[in-house]
Amino acid sequence: MCSSGSNIVVDDGRIHVLKHVLNITSPSAPVNFPYLGVGSGVTAAVATDTTLQTELTGNATRKTLLNVSALPFTDSDIVFEISGSTRWKVIAQATFPDVDGNNGSVFSEYGLFSTNVFATGKMYDRFVSPSPFTKSGSLSVVVNVTLRA
Repeated sequence: MCSSGSNIVVDDGRIHVLKHVLNITSPSAPVNFPYLGVGSGVTAAVATDTTLQTELTGNATRKTLLNVSALPFTDSDIVFEISGSTRWKVIAQATFPDVDGNNGSVFSEYGLFSTNVFATGKMYDRFVSPSPFTKSGSLSVVVNVTLRA
């Protein structure tokens, strides 16, 4: 999400990363987090969060994350953060178009989710923006998420 504000990888997100690394499938298989949810909550993120504080439901579904060209991800989307470094990153984005069902709502919190259906699935992280704004019909909003390893 961004380096300022309150962002934390929540407990469910950490557990599923470890399950992926070690191929642990019991009692349940690890999940992916390819969807972005948005909300209007302002309470600081904590590790035990399992949902956004106030997820917006104007679209009925969360947005699918794509690469910066608005295409599905490929291996070439994972790049060195700084040339010569050992840190890798991938930038994902989700678009809320001008005709979005959440027009008139405050965008202040974001989270990566395992499902696109509101109030279901696991949440990987929760980011609370220091600069909330009201989404209007004259705005098409692109949210960039940078993931680092």
